[in-house]
Amino acid sequence: MAAQANITRRAALSTLSAIPLVALPAAVIASPVPAVERMDLLQAYNEWLYFERLILMGDIYPGQDRLKASRWVPCNTLAAHFHFPLRKVGSETGSTWETIPSPETRALQVLSTVGLDLRPLHER
Repeated sequence: MAAQANITRRAALSTLSAIPLVALPAAVIASPVPAVERMDLLQAYNEWLYFERLILMGDIYPGQDRLKASRWVPCNTLAAHFHFPLRKVGSETGSTWETIPSPETRALQVLSTVGLDLRPLHER
């Protein structure tokens, strides 16, 4: 049962960046989000991404050492062009990994969407 919940959560996360803001439920858009200091938010996102990846390694390689498995990063997957967009001939954007929005621009949205309580620990 828990495995199915993880699949559902991961499936939702994998499509998060493809969902236009207007397609998100009003509850997600209008959810009150506490003011979070920039560095606190970025460190929380860093921590969450690290452990999310370790858990993912257990899903992909069950029974194997998650830390060892995390040394390998796949290439040319469905996500390949998100961080490294191809320059298309005649493209006006000419996006590169240096010009796309940084992870900082997604941190609050991702952490809020997965249900992370962003209030300070002493307020929980």
